[in-house]
Amino acid sequence: MIADGEPALEYVENCREESTPDLIVIDLNLPRQHCLDILRRFRFAPALVDSRIVVLTSSVSDGDRRRAELIGVDRYIRKPMEVDEFEAIGGTP
Repeated sequence: MIADGEPALEYVENCREESTPDLIVIDLNLPRQHCLDILRRFRFAPALVDSRIVVLTSSVSDGDRRRAELIGVDRYIRKPMEVDEFEAIGGTP
């Protein structure tokens, strides 16, 4: 797990095809680096070309969604802010 924008960029720069993730889940609100910049690097890194990228965010901005989709994310999911919204996603345990 990478919790900050700077290590995420280091990961992209050092990623090799033999150790690539199948799935990358990223929040738009990463500290120290704008997530859309990181998304661009993830999407265009040769080693990550086959990785699926999912944005999981609290942002309700249509602009954020459009920019992420233009970059080529596979899925954009808005984090629910209320308990009943969470329950609607996967049911209650």
